[in-house]
Amino acid sequence: MKKNYIKIEIALGLLLFIFACNKDKHITSDIPTVTFVTPSINKVFTESDTVFLQIKIEAINEIHDYSIQVMNLTEGTESYMYYGHSDEKMALADINFIPNVIMDAEMQIIVTTLNHNGEKFITTQNFKVLNTIKNTKPTVEILSPTDMSFNNGDILNVKASIRHIDFLEKAFLILLQNNDTILNLKPNVIGLKNYTFDTSYTINITADANFNLMVGVTDTNEISNLKTTNFHVHR
Repeated sequence: MKKNYIKIEIALGLLLFIFACNKDKHITSDIPTVTFVTPSINKVFTESDTVFLQIKIEAINEIHDYSIQVMNLTEGTESYMYYGHSDEKMALADINFIPNVIMDAEMQIIVTTLNHNGEKFITTQNFKVLNTIKNTKPTVEILSPTDMSFNNGDILNVKASIRHIDFLEKAFLILLQNNDTILNLKPNVIGLKNYTFDTSYTINITADANFNLMVGVTDTNEISNLKTTNFHVHR
């Protein structure tokens, strides 16, 4: 009888060991793999170049929300932001932007993933942009929204600022829902050097939707700048 108890204790011990190993393996496998297909690490661009960002995200479980942010480390400003959503085990982001810097700049790509458990993981890679455009572009900064995703019925606070050393000629703010325009603001900015968009929009959808926000400006010398961001809305 005592031998049977010993066998049972050994079996239980083995089961607990296997469970612990599997548990540890599950935790580790939840960390996504981020591959920077382009650009290569420390690649050098000029302001006239189009920077193509091709980034692959893979996970054992579903990926859910993710963002791709490009920060200008030299100036301490955000150059580009992209929000993505995927309920698959692999997502491939294929996006591009044209950089604008006031001096040679060290840039950093920051990929943030958020799974269904609310766990957040961050991966980074750097590249460089050389200052080659002598005419300074207006500065455009999207202040809100900054979240990756929203729900139907949420009130979307939309805020963006424009700053420039020269006078502005025209500006616009456009909000797209699945490529359809739902908000189009074109204020009179003639004679101004600064302007702030500040409005709100109540989200009303019948199915999951992708939203894109574009803020653009042109000065009196026909020098333009454009900043975009996007987010996903759950029904």
